[in-house]
Amino acid sequence: AGEARPSQTQRLVARSLRNLHLPFREEACDAASGYSVDLLLDARSPLAPPPAKAAPAGWAIEVDGPPHFLLGSRTATGSTALKRRHLTALGYHLVSIPYWECDAAPQWGGREAYLVRKLQLQRDAPPLPPLPPWPRHRKPPRPP
Repeated sequence: AGEARPSQTQRLVARSLRNLHLPFREEACDAASGYSVDLLLDARSPLAPPPAKAAPAGWAIEVDGPPHFLLGSRTATGSTALKRRHLTALGYHLVSIPYWECDAAPQWGGREAYLVRKLQLQRDAPPLPPLPPWPRHRKPPRPP
């Protein structure tokens, strides 16, 4: 396998984690499975949830771009769903950051505020407001 190249969205999420002073590793490899985790937040982070909610392996943050979803939907592909199940079974607290939520973060007070809510670092944070429905996939017009 080749060396992982983080997407622009993943780089933006990583920058936001740095702005929040959260220690993490990028493209961390899980030794048991061989999976590459986009961003791995240490379970012992001072800003991580209380021990009862912390997973022993840490927080696996997966930044999921369009290739992780079926065309024209918000349904994860089979390989993405399988990786999520495996990482959870390996003891990670999995946080999926879909690209459409990351793109909408400015509506929720910025990317850092979105991540704080998404990671549930702030116990009294209100839930994120719903996004408008996903547009139906349109077939391209036929050439004349």
